[in-house]
Amino acid sequence: MTNTQKLLLTGIAAATLGAAGVFLATIALITADEDRPPIIVKGGGSLIIDSGTTGSPGKPWKKAADGTEQYYPDHDRGKSVVAFQLYFVGGTVGQGPCLPTRVENFTVKFDHDDDASTPPKMYTFNIQPDSALGSHKGKQVPVISGPDLTSVSGTNSLTAGEHLKGTLTSVTVSSFQCDRPLQVWAESVGQ
Repeated sequence: MTNTQKLLLTGIAAATLGAAGVFLATIALITADEDRPPIIVKGGGSLIIDSGTTGSPGKPWKKAADGTEQYYPDHDRGKSVVAFQLYFVGGTVGQGPCLPTRVENFTVKFDHDDDASTPPKMYTFNIQPDSALGSHKGKQVPVISGPDLTSVSGTNSLTAGEHLKGTLTSVTVSSFQCDRPLQVWAESVGQ
């Protein structure tokens, strides 16, 4: 075999290995878990829980297979979740603003009728294995539970009732309570 033939065969082998590497890298990217979009909680009449924003499109909400009042984002390739990073729009803790915090669960109190004689409704946000909800992807997912939750058809939103005077009363985490926030952003922290 001549040197030219050896160089040609070496070049073909290198090009084949390079193409195989690019193919495998592309497959790895296609099948990799994706970041989950933020969950945005707001009042202003009804309680509204959105999955995603304009810049980070959300996923539709799926009700737990066991029929309980639990919902989770239908995101097959979403990363497994270990915590929530919370950001507050408005709200106070004592005399100061509500500061960002990282938590594994939190509770939202929603005053659904602007009547001090009735207790606010409570909504819990936590992390559960998807197998407990009827899915079997082997991941930890963000879960929301509480009364009167309804998935809004054609959107990535959940609501709790159609009330004209409903407002967020508070958001409680393990270390503090944020009173009267306008919105809460919960970003899922993945593994």
